[in-house]
Amino acid sequence: MRTKIFQVILLFFTLIFCGFLYLGLTFNVYQYKVIGALAELLWLPTLLILTSSFIANAVLFYKSKCNFSTTFPYSLLAILVTILAIYFS
Repeated sequence: MRTKIFQVILLFFTLIFCGFLYLGLTFNVYQYKVIGALAELLWLPTLLILTSSFIANAVLFYKSKCNFSTTFPYSLLAILVTILAIYFS
């Protein structure tokens, strides 16, 4: 299967993208013009990367025979929590 470093890198990037979307929901990013413009430019690529990351994590979790000792289920859980936070906000 995949090496542990690959799993950790995938989890790290998933948490970064989830954090970016969550920060955009909780803080007023338009308080400063530069940060607001940056958030507007990056929200769609972040959403696309998060969606593709969900698919990749689901496939790799299935290929690992639903092994919970990998980081894939935790990445899936972080993505699901982020999607639910976006949906219910």
